[in-house]
Amino acid sequence: MTFNLRGKTHILMDCDGVIWRGNQAIPGAKEVLENLENQGYHLGFVTNNSSLSRKGFYQKFVSLGFHPEKYLIINSGYGAAVYLNNNKIISFMRTEKEDISCSPWRPFVDHILLLPY
Repeated sequence: MTFNLRGKTHILMDCDGVIWRGNQAIPGAKEVLENLENQGYHLGFVTNNSSLSRKGFYQKFVSLGFHPEKYLIINSGYGAAVYLNNNKIISFMRTEKEDISCSPWRPFVDHILLLPY
């Protein structure tokens, strides 16, 4: 399969089944991403997987041997958090006295605390 990327500067792709399966990198994925970066493409990853925060996905890239320092990573949890925050449905401003570390909302709030990443 070939793609015409002439004139394109950014590439978005999924993670699950494209970059990794479970906790295993797909053979050749690292080399493909490095090749694309070396050609000057900006890489972004979008996924409907909300089991990890964007920081968690970043850490997964690192644990599998990727170098995600320049990657844009957006998952469904982040998208929902941005929507709720931008539309003032839920305010994620908090005071220094508030402790949410034990809250059941903690995984969701992690998405907001990482805005803009």
